[in-house]
Amino acid sequence: MREGDDDNGWRAFEADAQTPLVKIDVGYRDRMPNMAAKAMALLRFRKNLGRLTALAREYDPDVIYTSQQFWDCAAGTYLSRVLKRPHVVHLHYNVGPWLSTGFSRNPRAFRLARATFRLADPLERLKTCDQVVTVSNFIRGEAIAYGVTPDRIATVHNPVPPACPDKLDGADIRAALDIPPGARLVGIVGRLDVDKGHLDTLRAFALLAPNHPDTYLLIVGVGPLAESLRDEARALGVSEQVRFTGWRNDVPALLGEMDVFVHPSRREPFGLAIAEACAAGLPVIAYAEGGVPEIIVHGETGWLAPPGDIAGLAEHIERVLATPTDARTMGAKAREHIERNFSPAEASRTLAAVLRRLAGQPATPRDPGDGPPTVDDAPAGRGHQASGAEPPRGPPENAASPPSVHAPRIEAAL
Repeated sequence: MREGDDDNGWRAFEADAQTPLVKIDVGYRDRMPNMAAKAMALLRFRKNLGRLTALAREYDPDVIYTSQQFWDCAAGTYLSRVLKRPHVVHLHYNVGPWLSTGFSRNPRAFRLARATFRLADPLERLKTCDQVVTVSNFIRGEAIAYGVTPDRIATVHNPVPPACPDKLDGADIRAALDIPPGARLVGIVGRLDVDKGHLDTLRAFALLAPNHPDTYLLIVGVGPLAESLRDEARALGVSEQVRFTGWRNDVPALLGEMDVFVHPSRREPFGLAIAEACAAGLPVIAYAEGGVPEIIVHGETGWLAPPGDIAGLAEHIERVLATPTDARTMGAKAREHIERNFSPAEASRTLAAVLRRLAGQPATPRDPGDGPPTVDDAPAGRGHQASGAEPPRGPPENAASPPSVHAPRIEAAL
């Protein structure tokens, strides 16, 4: 966490976690930090590492659990070695050199600073930590290709809570965006960045817009491509049918006004925006790439086009607009698919099974109504042994049922 972060947001997170949280002050003060700010962040991290270690010793966790983010992974690696506890890295990003440099614009200086302070390299840590949890089988495949052994990787798809539309009048939303009451809406939500598919969405929309003057494209989000996307809409001659909303805190209400959700992102690690649109009951059109095919059932809950096939995107959008009844049926199936396969309860059961086996504890018996397990033979890790000892493969045969695994309540947040 950074000083000045919204304390209400922190407390809300603490309430959801149902356990006390501790702030450890690391990270940057500015959204685009300069080298001086980065140097101060490193010094701040080293200063607070002692406090973090003391709190961790007091808590005595069974497992150290972090994301792949640079500061998280550096702290988790250190604690794992000091406390001799297994370290789980939850991998949300694509695997590549950017993990080593914290997405720094000066990677050479960042590597030098990391070496000077002897901080772990998150990319290399994937190969040496006790367990990697990936958000999709696509990211699992990337980790394996990088050299992480398959038996140390478990896939736990991101959970998607049930959609709760904001209590806003659709007519008010449309009026504020200058969209006629009866117009059809094609929508995309996400950061306006290169790989998120906004340019392909615009170009696909331009292919069908002349035949659908009553259809509008709603682009929700902010990012570095905002101005270039506006320029492209003008160049394509569709700017009158495109609405850029900027940042919004009422996305569920906006989803409720859409007829179809389009999100042709590239190499998407999971596709949370896509899953949330499905949960809102929308048919989704996307590329058959990344983690997206693990969410969308082609032809049943949405449509998948080959990556880069803009004409294919346009064809699928046309199909949805031409058959509104079928589109609503598809959207209902999409919602049911998310509720059945991506519920928070199922994700927590899957993750708990991984953590218990890693800590050498027996899994909690499943309720007969829970359905089949989604993690089979998740590897046990080193438990409380010093690193370098042979890791046990599962709990002792006569182990009694211990208390639940408790992940650390300490978070080195950015």
